[in-house]
Order: sequence, then C-alpha cells, then structure tokens
Amino acid sequence: MTDPIANFLKQKRISLQPAYFLGSKLLLGYEFVLKQYKIIFRTEKNSLIICELTRLENAAPSATGLLSLFAFLRIMSREVNEITEIKGMIIKEVFNQQLHETRVRLMNILLKKGAVLSTDDNGDDWLVFTLYPSPLKPPRC
Repeated sequence: MTDPIANFLKQKRISLQPAYFLGSKLLLGYEFVLKQYKIIFRTEKNSLIICELTRLENAAPSATGLLSLFAFLRIMSREVNEITEIKGMIIKEVFNQQLHETRVRLMNILLKKGAVLSTDDNGDDWLVFTLYPSPLKPPRC
C-alpha cells in the first residue's frame, strides 16, 4: 500500500484493516483503533477523509480521549507532507436524537479547534481542517 497515512500508521505500529461499505465488497477505506476510537479513513489527492469516527463500545466518554485523538492528528499532519487537509462530511439527517446531539457537540468542538464549514459541488457539507506547513516540514513542491 502506498497511501502516506497507511505508511505513517504502520511506522507507529498501528494496525490497519480494510473497511468495506455495509459489509459489501466495496472498499470504503481503512480502519484503525486509537485509544478509545475507531477511525475509518481514505485519502483522495492531498486530503485525509474521515469516513467514520466511532467511540468504542466499552469506552467511556472522555474529553481527554478526544484531545489525544486531536494530538495524534496534529503529529500526523506534521510528519505526512502529502496531506494538506483533513475533512469529514457532515451528515444532517440523523433520526436518533441522542446521536444527533452528540454530532452537533462534536461539530462545535471541531469548529472551535479550527475547522471550517465547506460545501462541495454536490451540495454536501464538510468540516475541513487546512494544514499549514510547519517549520518542521520540508517545503512542498
């Protein structure tokens, strides 16, 4: 696999598994577990797309867990030069009220952390973190 994120995760000894759409043969991306979260991602061009972010069933809600996830993504953004943004689609139509409220709280946290709302050509809404080059990264060509 030549995916720069997959290579980074392997270097950190974080195992990856392919993730398929609803149990089909359609590859959605790759899945890994970090502390109390399961993350499914894929890369497209220079974007890391978070397809799914789920707290593990046996994990209690924790602000420190989410902060450690942000810290990990920050480290990854410094070390993986090919990625210039991290984004996730906003799914508005959720029929479970508790899940809807949880997503709204998470969205507000992400906006406070620097994400911006963006609408693509299809009319889908995304939360996008633009990654600016750090002094530690070599310049992009």
